[in-house]
Amino acid sequence: MVPHWTANDSRRVLNRSYISCMINLTTLPPDIQAVILNGTLPEEVALFDLATDAPQCWEAQRRRIDEVVAKASANKTRAIALT
Repeated sequence: MVPHWTANDSRRVLNRSYISCMINLTTLPPDIQAVILNGTLPEEVALFDLATDAPQCWEAQRRRIDEVVAKASANKTRAIALT
């Protein structure tokens, strides 16, 4: 049992930023969560793209993924986590 959410172990340091990102991922629509868990999220999309400043609306979240993929396909940007 972890005594406090800020406690750490040898695998991961838990901090507010990390916890916030993980909580944001739980607000994604079920279909996007399934894609992440199945490992079929488009390679252009980093989890960081979904975990930071995620829109509240599920449809807007889906549009964000489409926009990231479209921009990457047009060589306009790279996934944030890769820069």
